[in-house]
Amino acid sequence: ANRSEHVYERIRLVDLVKELWPQESQAEGICRSLRSLNDCSKQDFLLRVSRRAVWLRTDFVRAVVEPERVTFLDTDNPAFATFIKEFRSSPGSCQCEDGFRCWAVECIICAAVTMHSLRLEVLRPVVENMLDSIRNRTFSSILKLYPLKMALTAFIEQMRPLEQGLQSMLHIESEVFDEDLNGDGGADSSLCSFLEDVLYSWSRTAEEVMAEAMLLSAKIE
Repeated sequence: ANRSEHVYERIRLVDLVKELWPQESQAEGICRSLRSLNDCSKQDFLLRVSRRAVWLRTDFVRAVVEPERVTFLDTDNPAFATFIKEFRSSPGSCQCEDGFRCWAVECIICAAVTMHSLRLEVLRPVVENMLDSIRNRTFSSILKLYPLKMALTAFIEQMRPLEQGLQSMLHIESEVFDEDLNGDGGADSSLCSFLEDVLYSWSRTAEEVMAEAMLLSAKIE
């Protein structure tokens, strides 16, 4: 299907709501949800589902995913630029009955986990090569390892909110899939079933990435 795209720069949330949901009677509720979703102080993984939309926050994506449209907030992050390029070029197919929405949500979660996985793939050989080249833990060798230790620590701290968030979603499914954010009822069962599978799959991948990062960090101790 043909896709159209609209970019809103420096627009107030209340005006964005009027533009995107002109017939909505609960505009204040949507504004509150958007404001919370786009809060720059919040870096935790968020997934909330209602009939209207899936509200999703990862490291670099804040999105409201509807059956036929996705709205991205705070798009200045460099990582988002890479993501949106891939998102635009993707064919957008999905076996779920709620095709577009299921596809878009999985794309966002996949991108978040994959970004960390690729970063670890870059770090891993550097750490392993350095460890192989250092036989004696002299003061000089410790100094060489210090930047790698700091890089791994930073990686783990950035990865942890996503890994823990995905894990927690598996244990609070009733809150994720039944919560009515804006008075419009729960989500379709087909969407919920699909998202349960997506969460399970990517939470396992995120757990593996985190475990490997922790192991590499322990080797430097």
